[in-house]
Amino acid sequence: FRRILLDEMDAVLSTPVKEIMRTNVVKVSGDLQVGEAAPLIRSSGVGAVLVEDDGKVVGILTERDLLMALAIE
Repeated sequence: FRRILLDEMDAVLSTPVKEIMRTNVVKVSGDLQVGEAAPLIRSSGVGAVLVEDDGKVVGILTERDLLMALAIE
């Protein structure tokens, strides 16, 4: 059984990222207020949104980022 799991893990680890990535990602402008981005993170289903500037991805905002920002305040 363990050998089967290891073989499956090897197969997954050698799979190109593009074959298992999500393509329906939520993107927001870096100028969007955190209060407006938070519900989008929740509704994204992945706990994160990509942040764009002039159509280029410049970062990612995650649930953890929000929690850390709240903890610092």
